Amino acid sequence: MSLSALRKSFGRRASTLNLNLPDAADDPAHVSHSNDGSGMITLNQIETAAKRIAPFVKRTPTVRDNNLSQRFASNFYLKLELLQNTGAFKVRGAFNKLLSLRKEEIGKGVVAVSGGNHAKAVAY
Repeated sequence: MSLSALRKSFGRRASTLNLNLPDAADDPAHVSHSNDGSGMITLNQIETAAKRIAPFVKRTPTVRDNNLSQRFASNFYLKLELLQNTGAFKVRGAFNKLLSLRKEEIGKGVVAVSGGNHAKAVAY
């Protein structure tokens, strides 16, 4: 479905972001997977994404879950992403995607087809 069709379906205009970002072609992490054909995300892409989103997301703690650790005779740690402003980890992916858009893509606006955590993250 095209962006204009989505706008008509939802009866509202998509927001336009005015961010001064470099062209995605200049960003080695813009490619969503490795070039070896495996479809795997590389460590470099993960590190680049972490740096890109750092100013916008909270660094959340991990805590050891004693119940799960005892039950499975191992160490289980939980990442407390509920402490993000949106209450979920989805803000990480949303910011990474929005901050990786090319200038011409930004001008077309953004639509989140979600009524949940992803929509909250995109709106944030």
